[in-house]
Amino acid sequence: MSTASRWPAVRTCVVVINGLGDGWIYALAALAVVARMGQAAGRVVATAAAAAAVSHLIYAVVKRRTKRLRPFERDASIEPVARILDRYSFPSGHCMTVTAVAVPIIDAIPVWWPAAVLIWMLVALCRLLAGHHYPSDLAAGALIGLLVSVPVVRLMQ
Repeated sequence: MSTASRWPAVRTCVVVINGLGDGWIYALAALAVVARMGQAAGRVVATAAAAAAVSHLIYAVVKRRTKRLRPFERDASIEPVARILDRYSFPSGHCMTVTAVAVPIIDAIPVWWPAAVLIWMLVALCRLLAGHHYPSDLAAGALIGLLVSVPVVRLMQ
């Protein structure tokens, strides 16, 4: 699928969205929640941060144990797009973090679920187009984010 990223416009979108997924998107999400909820946003932002932090603890263990090579490392015809934050492919930390952060936000602002799903889909697609992940990496990342964030939301309510 990363052949589509050879088109300049697609490549630019992949680089920008992957860059946002490296961390900037979460600052924007926090600002959006504060703009919507005012002072009540603190609980939501703290819950999202806690869910992301716990998810990353699990992620680090899974990454080290599975050591799955990235698609571009297995297939020389795939040119990686965008920078890589760590060594292995499984699970996708980008999809995990987007999920872990989205669940508390959707819990607090349910009407935002379509935007959250769209953002998740864009991040997931760009991870594939960048040659960084397989679809199973994306699913595993989302599952970790979901399995961590739902209980964190319940505990922090």
